[in-house]
Amino acid sequence: MKKVNNKTLFLVLVLLAIVFISTRIFHSPVREGNLDKKLFAIDTSNISEISLKSKADQFKEISLVRDNDKNWKVKQNTITSEVERYPLNNLLNTIGHLNPERIVSRKKEKWGEYNVSDTADAALIIKTKEGEIKEFHVGKETMGSTYMRIGDEKEVYAVAGNILDVVNKKFTDWRERTFLRLDKKAVTKISFKYPADSAFFLERKNKTWFIGNEIADSIKVQEYLNKAHAKDLAEFADDFKPTKDADIKISLEGDATIELKAWHHSFYEWVLNSSARPNVYFLDKGKIAYADIFVPKQYFLKSTSNINK
Repeated sequence: MKKVNNKTLFLVLVLLAIVFISTRIFHSPVREGNLDKKLFAIDTSNISEISLKSKADQFKEISLVRDNDKNWKVKQNTITSEVERYPLNNLLNTIGHLNPERIVSRKKEKWGEYNVSDTADAALIIKTKEGEIKEFHVGKETMGSTYMRIGDEKEVYAVAGNILDVVNKKFTDWRERTFLRLDKKAVTKISFKYPADSAFFLERKNKTWFIGNEIADSIKVQEYLNKAHAKDLAEFADDFKPTKDADIKISLEGDATIELKAWHHSFYEWVLNSSARPNVYFLDKGKIAYADIFVPKQYFLKSTSNINK
């Protein structure tokens, strides 16, 4: 009798195990091994446009458009700009390696819990050259994964990586911020034109820098070139339209000539422009870049200390 009971108990346990496994397979979220990863597979070389709407920019649409195989532009409303390469490359790399780990829910009422509803933190719409469209709703990040939903489908996926950080950006974050790039070793002459005819120029003769006939402080000249040769600015003055000549002009001559212009915008703000990007105007708040670039003649004289204009 005891052997029969033990045998019955063993069969019951086996049956329960089968029921449990079946339930896990057919009613629980799908694990990575059973997922169709083609749902997220995208050939980034075939993308023609990426549209973004994110909380960071109040859900205003941002479009990254490929002009050809190499050139991208970023657009918002009436503004079109060159693209900052790092965030773009990061986005393309992320899109090309979307790796779904598991399905966490198949219920629409769970969308809010994972923040993948139509008001998710970010929406990502990808268009291919053939006109195919894929849409992703990007939700919460947790433990190295991001919750995502595809188009109008009900399933919520946990996808490997911190994807929200890659797409949740302002329009300015996607724009190229380059104000000035300069081969400082090639510069041979720097001309400064300030108001009230207070103009002067630096010129390199052999290996010595001069202000007119006076020898300049070579350390100060090198310091100036070190600060000026690579400048990025994060604020744009898209509404600025110059109605008068610039208040200040600087000409840097070398292998090529670059002209910098500055307009006094307010007590602590200047609008800056470079001939390298003639249609782009930057807003310099607090005279930060101004202090490094638009310096007075006394700055370069050996007998004086650094006095910013």
